Amino acid sequence: MKRTLFILLLLPLGVSAQISSEQQAKIDSLKQVIQTAGNDSFIVNALRIWDTIIYSSDPDLDLELNEKIEKLCLKNLERKLSPSEQTIYQVSLSSALTNIGIYHEQKGDYTPALDAHLRSLSIAKKIENEVAIGRALYNIGNIYKRQGNLAKATKYLTKSLGIHEKLGLPQGVASCLNNIGNIYYKKGDYSEALNYYARTLAIREEINDEKKVGLSLNNIGAVHEILGDYSLAMDYYTRSFNLYNKIGHKSGAALSQSNIGNIYALQGDHKQAMLQFTSSLKKREALGDKQGIASCLNNLSHCYFEQNDYARAIEYGKRGLAIAQEIGVVQEIRHAAEVLYLSYQQLGKHQLALSMHEIYVQSRDSFFSEANHQEVVRQEYKYAYEKRVAADIPINAEAEKMLDAQLKMQTGQSKLKLVDTQRCVLQWSILNIVNTLYCYYFIGRF
Repeated sequence: MKRTLFILLLLPLGVSAQISSEQQAKIDSLKQVIQTAGNDSFIVNALRIWDTIIYSSDPDLDLELNEKIEKLCLKNLERKLSPSEQTIYQVSLSSALTNIGIYHEQKGDYTPALDAHLRSLSIAKKIENEVAIGRALYNIGNIYKRQGNLAKATKYLTKSLGIHEKLGLPQGVASCLNNIGNIYYKKGDYSEALNYYARTLAIREEINDEKKVGLSLNNIGAVHEILGDYSLAMDYYTRSFNLYNKIGHKSGAALSQSNIGNIYALQGDHKQAMLQFTSSLKKREALGDKQGIASCLNNLSHCYFEQNDYARAIEYGKRGLAIAQEIGVVQEIRHAAEVLYLSYQQLGKHQLALSMHEIYVQSRDSFFSEANHQEVVRQEYKYAYEKRVAADIPINAEAEKMLDAQLKMQTGQSKLKLVDTQRCVLQWSILNIVNTLYCYYFIGRF
């Protein structure tokens, strides 16, 4: 029984959060600023703060706000601006593109997601913002990994890891280690995968990142599952499921539940497995998580096959394959095609079985190609070498430059004589952007 790795930095679409009365009051104040402000920089800042309040509870509004930020930034960057103004709009644009990319990634729409992250990377390089560069490299590598392009994924993730280690940013380091561990898992090097996952878990527990602790527990459970230690795997999955339920992380709970279903299926308890998969499927459908939906459909297809119900195995497998092909996730294409091939073969439909077998072989070969393997090793070696060479390079003064730019902008706009609400929001905005940019950068939520 195949399982699905949990491979995302935060999964913002999966967090269920209610807007408090205090947050709603802030949103109302921000709306007033947006309606009355005479300067686009105030509007952009207000939109960004609004987005930090609602992104986990209203992903569609999150997309709408970031698209507005993108539009305003592009409009103003066409004008002649002071260096500080230009920097502010470029930083805001890079951030908005990151959030737009994350939205599409969580929907399984990888083409627009990759485009947004590549544009974000281009801007980050232009303004020499290492934090944003590291973030963009990570997000790009993550998408390539989801698509099964392990060579490109490794290239971007190892570059990202080097930047985060140099800057001393534990969240970024942990996320890069986790995804490199995922690549080793996909390659079948479970000992190395477990090593990376254990290092990741230690960092996340140290910084008390509960959402990411749940992710690491899932991935460690996955290694024990593949090694046949089902009791230990179930323990890790259950710990993850309980943690996600406690903090209200719906997509994490859905993943853990699916993994628990895998263990039941492997132990031959298909009834209990299908209950877990069906419950996970409903959660993922509510979240619009296409890859998760495909995974659950494929797992249900596999369960029906194991119970000799080939008609239903084909029904669910075809649905899973269609979604997997739509979003371009090779591992789900491979899983669906394999079960469909076996099911058609059992029914004596040899032509259909052959067509599914061809899809299975093609997806399998693209995922585990020798070129992929060699490039993964090359990038790992290159990273280790560059890490030694760059060990004595000091961290640049990017944070100080950004703070100076924000303070200059604040001084230049003080002549507008804002009403009290606008003045408070502006001060909060500047502090929020600088602090968020350099403390919580890696989530992609500025």
